[in-house]
Amino acid sequence: MNRKGLSKAAAALTLLVIVAVGCGEGEQPTDRFAPENFLPLEFAEVAARRSSEIRTFYDDSLWQYINGGAELYHRYNFVEVATVDYKTKATEITVDIYRFDNAVNAYGLYSMIRPQKARLLSLGAEGFASAGSLQFVKGEYFVNLIGFNESDATNHALAQAAQELSKLIPGTTNRPDAFEIFPEDKALCATDRYFAESFLGIGFLTHVFSRRYLVDADTITLFLSQDEPSAILLEWSKHAAESGKIDLVASDFPFDDGRAFITYDAYYGKIIAGLRKGKLVGMVGYSERHKCYFIDWLESFP
Repeated sequence: MNRKGLSKAAAALTLLVIVAVGCGEGEQPTDRFAPENFLPLEFAEVAARRSSEIRTFYDDSLWQYINGGAELYHRYNFVEVATVDYKTKATEITVDIYRFDNAVNAYGLYSMIRPQKARLLSLGAEGFASAGSLQFVKGEYFVNLIGFNESDATNHALAQAAQELSKLIPGTTNRPDAFEIFPEDKALCATDRYFAESFLGIGFLTHVFSRRYLVDADTITLFLSQDEPSAILLEWSKHAAESGKIDLVASDFPFDDGRAFITYDAYYGKIIAGLRKGKLVGMVGYSERHKCYFIDWLESFP
């Protein structure tokens, strides 16, 4: 083989070596945002060490881990969950880190899990605790910590592990921006919710943010959606008209071009809904004594 041929062969061999090294198992690209990356070997503050292998469940395999509860997670575009056990001298805990496609959906799932009158914690965007368990949301992640019992040692281990995880997990510590539009006055604690679908049990009411309030001794709910508001308002008004449960709204409400209506529900009571600054908004549990409060909210829209 002449010198030119040797040079070509050497170049080809070098390329093969480079490709082989680049394709080695240790060089495979990894997802640095995968939940398993945020599960430490040990929680030092409580000397809790991993006592099991990390298990990861993706998309359609979630039912294998939480059979019967997976549908709710999929409603919020669940991506994956990593789960592992930890053990101390006094107790054992399990840590689940669920990842969703975005922070809004992670918060939405969390808001569905959070019980009424929850004891809120300053963890991530928000958290809550009960005897033997602790949950919080941060960025795209919902974190679920479960103890094997409800002892003081277990609750202490849960709290310390959660504090460390909240530092390790990346993402925003703010609730979804839509909640900034809602008034704070008269708001009930721990009632911010995000419905990916079926708000008020109506299938086409999707991507709805809501918060509950105590107004004149009545509990009402304000809601807002930016998901095709004009089309949804039209469909809702048609649905209400077909059921014979629709009324006009007085002209002094600051709705966009007067596009609004009042409807009635056997369970939720009177509901007023309309467009304001291009958003679908309304109040569940509406009555005339709440009119000023509702108008003040509408007029505050940016």
